Amino acid sequence: MVIQNQISLEVLKYNTKFTNLQVNLKKGVPYSWWINSNSDLNNISEKSESWNFYLEGSLQKSYIPFPAKIISPNNKSEVDLSSGNIKLRWEGIDLDNDIIDYTIWIGQKISELNIVKEKINEKSVEINLDPGNTYFWKVETYDYEGNSSFSEIYSFTTK
Repeated sequence: MVIQNQISLEVLKYNTKFTNLQVNLKKGVPYSWWINSNSDLNNISEKSESWNFYLEGSLQKSYIPFPAKIISPNNKSEVDLSSGNIKLRWEGIDLDNDIIDYTIWIGQKISELNIVKEKINEKSVEINLDPGNTYFWKVETYDYEGNSSFSEIYSFTTK
């Protein structure tokens, strides 16, 4: 099991053979969690979908939005660019429902993502890309208080 603090980005990893686990976490912090499953038989490992939760603490004036959940394209997928465009889709969640907009970062190297669209009020956008390349992308979510968070980085290959 992996738990990530969405403010500090600290990652906590726990090994267990059970389907439940009790852990101690800081209050007043949004977290993401997922399961890395490893097979003892055939050396295969898989990462589950990730989920978000907020461990309530003292009352706060404003909450940082959860990282956007990328809907499509699927991570490490191959996409057809017959029209030259790709539609990127995601889901945004904020405890105080004050998301104002999103920014899309994309690039051909995970270490060199650039802003390609800003101040997007929808949860999807079409972007013109070249075929035959692998792209990495993430979504930055902003709320009215100026708080922001980043999604996981996903990749896809265009054909």
